[in-house]
Amino acid sequence: MVSKLRISWLLMALCVALHVVGLTAAFRWMKRRTTRLDSRFWFATWMLIRVASWTIFMHLVQIGIWACFYAWKRGMPDLASAFYFSAVTYKPKS
Repeated sequence: MVSKLRISWLLMALCVALHVVGLTAAFRWMKRRTTRLDSRFWFATWMLIRVASWTIFMHLVQIGIWACFYAWKRGMPDLASAFYFSAVTYKPKS
C-alpha cells in the first residue's frame, strides 16, 4: 500500500514539475512580448490563445504520463484504453 502511494505521489510530483516548467516558459515568453500589448487587442487575444493552447498541451502530456504508467503496470488492457481512462478521470489541480 505504501509503495503504491509513493508511486502515485511521484507521478503527481512529475506532473506538477512539468506544469511548473511549462507555465514558467509560457510566462517568460509572454513577458518578452508585453511591450507590444499597448493598444493591440487582437495581438493580446492571439497571445493568450497560444498560452491556453500550450496549457492544454501540457495537460495532455500529463494524461499521457498516467496512461503510459497504467499500460506499463498492466492496469488497463491496452494503451488506447489507458489513454481513455486517464483522460476521463483527469482533473487538473487548480
